[in-house]
Amino acid sequence: MPAEAMGFMHGCIYLANAGAYELAAKIFQFHRKTNILHSVFTLKLRIQVLVSHCYR
Repeated sequence: MPAEAMGFMHGCIYLANAGAYELAAKIFQFHRKTNILHSVFTLKLRIQVLVSHCYR
């Protein structure tokens, strides 16, 4: 295979890997934000339950 084709293929593979890493990073950030929101919602719910039990 000519050197130019090998260089092009290597460049395409590099770009594909970079895109995959970028996508993985975005997915990780989304899950982290989702987990934080879930934790805040759960904490808020627990506080509401505790407060409602205190005022019975």
